[in-house]
Amino acid sequence: MSIKSRKGQGTSDVIARVLLVEGIVQGVGFRSYVVRVARRFSISGTVQNLNNGTVRIVVQAALESLENFEREIKNAPEPIVVDLITSKETRVSPRLKHFSIVTGSLAREMMEGSDTMASLFGDRH
Repeated sequence: MSIKSRKGQGTSDVIARVLLVEGIVQGVGFRSYVVRVARRFSISGTVQNLNNGTVRIVVQAALESLENFEREIKNAPEPIVVDLITSKETRVSPRLKHFSIVTGSLAREMMEGSDTMASLFGDRH
């Protein structure tokens, strides 16, 4: 599988990776940040909170785009803290055409949103 480069010159081989991200990455807006960065580098895939407090990211794009993406998320802005990214190559999926958040239950997502707001704005009392 190949994709056109962002500037429309030539093609690049697409590779896929699964990233597991550890640190302060839940309840701080990390998934939304990941989506913005992925879209900037024309990366398709998904981002999902896991029950153990880590975040799983499936990405596929040209190698240079993936390297830039990983560098950006490793240096995410506060209050996000990325301690470790574990990367493993996986099979490219032609079904992944965009980048999106895999959501949990409504209750879990509402708690996540509340936690994110608290981490961004803190207790103002």
